[in-house]
Order: sequence, then C-alpha cells, then structure tokens
Amino acid sequence: MAASNKQNCGFMLIELIIVMAIIGLLAAMAIPKINQAVAENELDGAARLLAADIRGMQQMTINSGDTAYILRFINDTEPRYNFTAGPQTIRKVYLPNSVKMMGYPGDIVFRLDGMPFIGEQTIELQSKVTGKSLYIKLAPVTGRVRITGSNGD
Repeated sequence: MAASNKQNCGFMLIELIIVMAIIGLLAAMAIPKINQAVAENELDGAARLLAADIRGMQQMTINSGDTAYILRFINDTEPRYNFTAGPQTIRKVYLPNSVKMMGYPGDIVFRLDGMPFIGEQTIELQSKVTGKSLYIKLAPVTGRVRITGSNGD
C-alpha cells in the first residue's frame, strides 16, 4: 500500500513544463489582440472627449452671451488642445500616446448663436497601433458635431 501512495503524490516535472508551455503559448497569442483592443479604445475615447469638448464649448458660448471660448490645437512634442475662455486656459487635454492628430485645424470658435465662425472643419485622430482613423466633423451652418469612421461622410 505504501508503494501506491508514492505514485499518486503529485505532478511530474514534465507535466508542469507542458502546462506552462501551453499557458505561455496562449498568452503570446492573446497579448497582441489585447494591445490592439486597448489602442482602439484609446482612439474612441479621445474622439468622444474631443467631440464632447466641442459641444460643451458651443453650449457655453450660447449661454454666456459675451465670453469667447476657444478650442486651440497645439502640435508639439505632445499633441493636445487647450480649452480657453478669453486669455484664461480652462483645461489642457493631452492625447493618449497611441493616438495622433492629423491635419490640425485652426482654432474652433463659435458665435453667440452656436454657429462656428469658420466653415466645416474636420479633425482626424489616428491610432498609431492599428492605423484606424476617426474623424470629428463640425458642420458649418448648424454647428453639429459628429464622429465618423470615414472622411467622406
């Protein structure tokens, strides 16, 4: 009876090595997909935040009656945009490292009725990891802000 207990006392080293190799292989296959999903999520979040900031600035301009709110795009070592009220910066927003801004527009400024001073504007955000782009479009007459997956929409 003692001999049978010794045979069932645990796993053999080769079994543990095989299990660890299988886990390593599965992890190696999953990590690129996880990185891609994170990059797409960062792109989507940056586009939604920018669109929300443009809409918020438009609403603040309509409500204020006299304050000039400006969304200024800055392209230096860290692409970002600043949300200002006159000379005062309200907020600085930096893009995630996996997102780059393409084709910097001029400043976005709204009139008191909510219409943009400049005509239609398109801001392209592109993922450095996946190459996917999202476009934030500002309509010229209505000031409508929307996010699209193609520049032609």
